[in-house]
Amino acid sequence: MKISSPVLALTVGLLLSNFTEASFAAPRPKTKKKAVVEKTDEPVVEESTAAEIEDTEAEASATSSTKKKKSKKADPNSSLSKRQNLKLELLLDAIGFTPSPTFGVSVGYFFTPNQIISGRYGSASGVISSMDEKILSIDLKSFWGNSFYTRAGFSKRDYDFSWDVYPSDGDGNISFETETLTAKTSSMGLELGLGNQWQWSSFTIGADWVGVYLPLSSSGTDEVVNKDGAVEAGLFSNVDDDVKYAKTTQMAFVRFYLGFAF
Repeated sequence: MKISSPVLALTVGLLLSNFTEASFAAPRPKTKKKAVVEKTDEPVVEESTAAEIEDTEAEASATSSTKKKKSKKADPNSSLSKRQNLKLELLLDAIGFTPSPTFGVSVGYFFTPNQIISGRYGSASGVISSMDEKILSIDLKSFWGNSFYTRAGFSKRDYDFSWDVYPSDGDGNISFETETLTAKTSSMGLELGLGNQWQWSSFTIGADWVGVYLPLSSSGTDEVVNKDGAVEAGLFSNVDDDVKYAKTTQMAFVRFYLGFAF
């Protein structure tokens, strides 16, 4: 049988088309697998990159922290640095008020560069009355920075009073001869204060800006006696007030001192 040319051409075309589809249909799954593998590998690469970034940030933070610590190092010329190798100090009061003028001397031991245990002996004189005050105290001075400090301790105070007065009788008659009256009392209590102390090599200067004395106990009486030992009562109220004041809370202001530390 004779086959026409168009039929033969169509038949050959169909065979070639089927062969081409069969040849290129098989490799397609491999392409999909490669895509899956690539997608699976991507998160691993991302996690590794994140970990490296975290390590880099941690190193940068550690370096920054080290630089800050170095920058916080005390100035070698500061009072804080000068106190580092000190053991003892000897101080002398220049002037102070309790509110009476005071004088004193103290010896301190550097328990640490920022803590000093000191003992002080001081005295004060009255402005109006003739008062002699003796002060014996021990306290702990704590520095909170370069020079600022607070102190707390215990104090014992003894008072000797004397007054030269013009006595009067019950009728209001005043004698032109003076009479000396005296009184003695003492107390123990808590002493608090704050101030600044600066250090230059071995030289020290400082000031108690404000302080307070809180009596916890007292001894002696409120009696005022004359030269014969007789009790004077009710005639000199201002004298009685002075004695009672010695047993009450007292403030101190601006006590300057200087000395040496080594």
